[in-house]
Formats: sequence, structure tokens, C-alpha cells
Amino acid sequence: MRKKNKLAKATLAESKSAIGFGAAFLLMCVGGIYAVYHVSSSHSVRPDLNQVPVYFKQAKDATPFPSTLDPTQFQIANVREAYSVAKDELAFHELQHLHQRGSLGRSATPSR
Repeated sequence: MRKKNKLAKATLAESKSAIGFGAAFLLMCVGGIYAVYHVSSSHSVRPDLNQVPVYFKQAKDATPFPSTLDPTQFQIANVREAYSVAKDELAFHELQHLHQRGSLGRSATPSR
């Protein structure tokens, strides 16, 4: 029978270099992931010059309000109810706005 060759144990210097290369590789991977994330997020944050403002300081600045979708086109009851409430609120505010401008007579005063 032959004797099995035993592997030589790694020296301290070889272990340190392997740990150093591993750490450098790990840092490069983390740095690369950060760079990709940073570049992609900075592109999405840039504002579009034709973008609609997120808010208005006063409601009259946003007029005319867009029309609310018809609630009957939704199959989910909660969504249908939400659009129904929104449509009622929009109609109420439009009526209130017309009353404030004096376009309506006294008999059409909005009330809740």
C-alpha cells in the first residue's frame, strides 16, 4: 500500500493574502451594487419639465377639476362606493362654487 500524501498546511502569510483578496472582492461587489442603485435612483428623481404639479396652494388653482369616473363601471363594491362618494363630493363642491360666484339663486343653496 501506498502512503497518502498529506496536504501542506497553509502558512499565516498565505491565509492573510486569501482573506485580503476575499475582503477586496466583497468590497468591490458591494461598491458595484451601490453604484448601480445610486445611478438608477438619481435618474428617476429628475423632474420632468412638463410634469403636472403634485399639489396646488388653493383649490381654485386646480379648476376645472377632472371628471370622476362612473362608479358603475367597477365590479368591486368598495371601489364602486369610493367612486360614488367622490362623484357626490365633486358635485357638491361644484354647486357650492357656483353659489359663491353668484351664479345660482337663493333657492339653490347647497346644504348637507
